[in-house]
Amino acid sequence: MSRKNKEDDAKYAKEYYKKHRDEILSRCKKYQYVHREERREYTKKWYQKNKDNPGRKDRMRDYWLKRQFGISLEEYNSMLCEQKGRCAICKTTDPNCSGNAKLKNFHIDHDHITGKVRGLLCNKCNLNLGWYEQWKTQAESYLKNN
Repeated sequence: MSRKNKEDDAKYAKEYYKKHRDEILSRCKKYQYVHREERREYTKKWYQKNKDNPGRKDRMRDYWLKRQFGISLEEYNSMLCEQKGRCAICKTTDPNCSGNAKLKNFHIDHDHITGKVRGLLCNKCNLNLGWYEQWKTQAESYLKNN
């Protein structure tokens, strides 16, 4: 089969993967199992070499934000500035207001159906808003009846 351009190559690769998916995944798993110690050692060396790289954490966070929410680190920081470094609901400056010692950044509040980012919330407001969205009608019904 002759392929003339990159689009044809991409199409061919996609079709090939669809036809041979199980075989390819099986080979990948076998390779990873056989070479697990080498891969583990390589990862350790890479981390030791790059752990003090000043931009590494920002690049990783930027990648994660784009993948999870479709926003960049720059957009996150812009939102944080617009909110004056505060939670969008309770206005606290502490993203860790519930005592979770590991939390360093505000949560990104987003609509789980549309994926639209709404704002940045502290841990407590994020948990309460999640609960409210899930139980809104039951809670309102309870309050009306009692």
